[in-house]
Amino acid sequence: MTGSARVGNVISGGMVSGPVIQAGRIDGGVHLHHHPPPPVPRQLPATPRVWVDREEDLDALARACRGGGDGVRCVAISGPGGAGKSALAVRLLRMVDADAGHAQMYVDLRGHSGRAPLRPVDVLARFLRAFGHGLGAALPADEDELAAWWRSVTGGRTVTVLADNAADADQIRPLMPGGTGGLVVVTSRMPLEDLAVEGAAIHHLRPLPRKAAIDLITRLAGTAGAAADPCAIPRVADACAHNALALRAAAARLVIRPGTTLSQIAASLTAPTTAPSGPRELDQLQGAAVVTSINQAYADLPSEAAAA
Repeated sequence: MTGSARVGNVISGGMVSGPVIQAGRIDGGVHLHHHPPPPVPRQLPATPRVWVDREEDLDALARACRGGGDGVRCVAISGPGGAGKSALAVRLLRMVDADAGHAQMYVDLRGHSGRAPLRPVDVLARFLRAFGHGLGAALPADEDELAAWWRSVTGGRTVTVLADNAADADQIRPLMPGGTGGLVVVTSRMPLEDLAVEGAAIHHLRPLPRKAAIDLITRLAGTAGAAADPCAIPRVADACAHNALALRAAAARLVIRPGTTLSQIAASLTAPTTAPSGPRELDQLQGAAVVTSINQAYADLPSEAAAA
């Protein structure tokens, strides 16, 4: 090449966005196929088929979710195990964020599950993959870098996050999405005061009122079971300390072992060998009710199902 002569490439045909192929000769058409974008994440789990009460809780939580102010809103629901925190949170998000175009992320942080709690770095990687990032290459292992990436990805979107079963506030902070329209709902057995200091709304979920607990066990037992043993229903509700999970486990025994009556369930739950002894705090009573009810439901399973 001499003088001012030079070789270059020119793309014509207006603005081009995307891959460009340079070829000496092309016979026929060139077709570039892109992977379709991933669907909008809608990860919330199903809600229980039978639902009672909690309208006051839902109203208070909905107001907190729609509260004024800039930035991502955060609402933390605390309460004893089995009180119904997760189901309430799912129902809340389906109520306040019904737009199908909004992303809804879900993660069980395993804070009180007997397994190792999930690390934020693993949750962030999972969330980013749900948006199509990091599918073809390894994601960074640095939590701060992943959190910054997550905020960038969500900065122009409306994103809700349900962080279920959190151990502490440190699991939550890196998961906060970017932008100003996001919402994070947290459930935990702990009150998570650190989040409250940072502006989160805290809602403590109490056991079901006695009337609602009786209504729940009545509906779970079905028409035949409740009608056959109506006097036992309040006894079962009280023996379960009005705890939603314990009530569901007790009602499951009617299905697991046909022929079992509510009176038999009430008697087994209040037997001296299983009944709590001495004065106890409410959370301890709740825990004892859940353990007893679930253990007895498990014991009623066929051996093959129990082994699974």
